[in-house]
Amino acid sequence: DSAENRFFAETEAEFEILESPITLGLYVDYLSGQFERNYFTDEPVNYGNIQVGLMPTYTFFTDDLLVNIGLKTVYANDTEFGKSKFFIYPNVKATYNLVEQYVSAFAGLTGELQQNSYYGFVEENQFVSPDLFITPSDQQYKAYGGLRGKVTNSTSYQIDASYSNTETMALFKNNTITASNRPYSFGNSFGVVYDNVSTLTFGGRLDFDFNQKINLGVKGTYYSYKTTFEEEAWNLPNIDVAAFLDYKINDKFTAGASLFFVGERKDELTIYSTRFPITDSEIINLDAYIDLNAYVDYQINNQFSAYFKVLNVVANQYEKWQNTPVQGFQILVGATYKFNF
Repeated sequence: DSAENRFFAETEAEFEILESPITLGLYVDYLSGQFERNYFTDEPVNYGNIQVGLMPTYTFFTDDLLVNIGLKTVYANDTEFGKSKFFIYPNVKATYNLVEQYVSAFAGLTGELQQNSYYGFVEENQFVSPDLFITPSDQQYKAYGGLRGKVTNSTSYQIDASYSNTETMALFKNNTITASNRPYSFGNSFGVVYDNVSTLTFGGRLDFDFNQKINLGVKGTYYSYKTTFEEEAWNLPNIDVAAFLDYKINDKFTAGASLFFVGERKDELTIYSTRFPITDSEIINLDAYIDLNAYVDYQINNQFSAYFKVLNVVANQYEKWQNTPVQGFQILVGATYKFNF
């Protein structure tokens, strides 16, 4: 007996002042929902948020420099508690060509009011319980910068770093194990806790394009978190790496592979005893994991195609989330048909 409704609309207008382009963006984001009960009691959970955002941006450019200077102003109303607040965020971005095509520097300072929703949480973690407290996350600022460009005509790169500070950032955490008869109270579901989190990242990416037949890419990011109230930044990895390969064999056949590596995460195992009113907690280390997948696609004609996929080739039944081992080695065979209306 859970329900959620969301309506989002946005529009944008462009005009010029003194031959310089001005962009004015406007959006409305409405969210409301309810859960039949919270995790520990039979009290219902209701939530609702309305956001109205206005984003003016001024663009300045020369032969080698492009600068966007703007602001994000957001009016937010918590319809459940009857509280309203204005937020103002920077929205500044710049790109400068140091060496034409080969080296460009970029930097920015932004922020946003992130509208969290039950649907969004489920998309990220399908094991969340139907009793969450849902509120927006206030990313006060995110400063970033880096370099991008080409090494050769077929090889491009990007290196970057960022630092951000987010208040009421949503973190997934394993729910307390209780004696309840609810089917999600045995350590097999997740709740959401909110904390003020500072995040430092370093990342890089390489892309190779050989003869428009072979595309190869690899990217990786290192993360460092600092929390205010929670002991750890629950279920957030310290590193992730991804690589992909696509090979167009001929007009009919395409093959490829993808590899994902995710570093260690931390969660908490909590058990509540009704016989003795004691709660025992233990921090759990979730091991890093590798997931390797491959596919072959056969284009029969313009409408029909068939595919063969091999998933989790290394057959590693890792736990992306605590107590939720993934399926091991899998083979998937199928076909697609495109309707011609």
